Amino acid sequence: MDFVITATAAFFMFQGSSQFKFVKTLRTFRALRPLRMINRNPGLKLVVSSLIASIPQIVNVIMVCLLVFMIFSILAVNNLKGRFYSCQGDVFSALSSAQQAFIASPRLWTNLTIAEQNWFDHSASEVLSVFSSDGPLTSRIVCNLFGATWAKTIPQNFDNVIHGIQTFFEMTTTEGWVTIMLTSVDATEIDMQPIQNHHESWAFFFICFILVGTFFVMQLFVGVVIENFNNMKEKLDGTFHLSQIQREWLNINEAMLNLRPVRKLKTPLHTTRRALFRIALSPTLELLIMGCVLLNTVFMAMDYFGEEDLYETGLNYLNYFFSGIFALEATVKIIGLGKYYWKEPWNIFDFIVVLGTLFGVVYQMFGGSSVGTAASTVRSFRVGRLFRLVHSAPSLRQLFNTLLITLPSLANIGGLLFLIFFIYAAMGVQLFAKIKFGELITSTANFQSLLAAMVTLVRTFDPYFIF
Repeated sequence: MDFVITATAAFFMFQGSSQFKFVKTLRTFRALRPLRMINRNPGLKLVVSSLIASIPQIVNVIMVCLLVFMIFSILAVNNLKGRFYSCQGDVFSALSSAQQAFIASPRLWTNLTIAEQNWFDHSASEVLSVFSSDGPLTSRIVCNLFGATWAKTIPQNFDNVIHGIQTFFEMTTTEGWVTIMLTSVDATEIDMQPIQNHHESWAFFFICFILVGTFFVMQLFVGVVIENFNNMKEKLDGTFHLSQIQREWLNINEAMLNLRPVRKLKTPLHTTRRALFRIALSPTLELLIMGCVLLNTVFMAMDYFGEEDLYETGLNYLNYFFSGIFALEATVKIIGLGKYYWKEPWNIFDFIVVLGTLFGVVYQMFGGSSVGTAASTVRSFRVGRLFRLVHSAPSLRQLFNTLLITLPSLANIGGLLFLIFFIYAAMGVQLFAKIKFGELITSTANFQSLLAAMVTLVRTFDPYFIF
């Protein structure tokens, strides 16, 4: 891979003066140079190797997806081809409601009232030929008589199987699928104006596709990759996607997490400190504090916009009460445990939360505004109390430790994703930097710089098909 990238870069270097447009386009492949980092980073190399090993199985999944898409596409094409069109434009919007209703349900000239006949120029050859013809009178024909525009209702359509597969693929991202469904529900006949909720049964068809195509078939890709990872884990003791240094770090952390050393605390000699020492280590105190944390969480969740002053005052006093309890607990532990209190990371975290909460209470009680950025920041410290449940609940602590162990793997995968975004952003700058700003390409979403291109790539999932 390094040879191909280097040779490509050398070729374009010597073609710098070429006037051929295709050479300028091919120069975008210079953005592939960052791929050389994969060969120099063991973690990225292992992740890419595992993905490459999944390709044969992914090909099988692609065949299954295409089969499902084709089945749904054939059904949609047979019933919806040519029906995603409507009369629109400024002229149509300026028409009266009666004229718009006539476009949706056109009638022969003999069945029109005098007022309806006056909508058209009686002497115009086009009007005479339309209403004297034996062919069917469609919404498209009447729309053109009024001078309006007959165009696609949405960019997607089911005019053929290829377009149908493309539309269903876009729907698998769950982006814009409701718009496609509603357009199908409103569709009537070919060259006829859509009518709201004309065929409501089409909603069940698209909901069925979302359940089958998105929540089942597309997840097969994830299942294949996960299965391949699990097979490699069995071969290499679950550390295939980690470099040697990361494996050593993981082994050390697993060993530390499995250790349960008991710190032998020295009982204070002072009578008061000895009493507080016993209270600080009492399981009853821990259960009491956990109950206060849960109750405090419930009361924090009861805050809402538009609450009455008496209700807000009551919640504030409850917050003061719980803040006092947590401050008292910290005081008891600091006095009772002494220097041992500061050797436990969770105690330091609790102390910071208590300190921030007390600062928020003082700020609110003595002249501070209850709204604004500062008030919201100090009140956010109260949410930190919830993390105490992680320290006290064994199941939550196990999940937290699992998240800690997976950090090296997440770093490798995150690095690969960043590399992919970087490459496509660089190619986007080469290809689309000179596109003028419009409805979609704006000052906040463009490819004029590498940073703007990366931000645009992140947001193009919503809606990516329009970009």
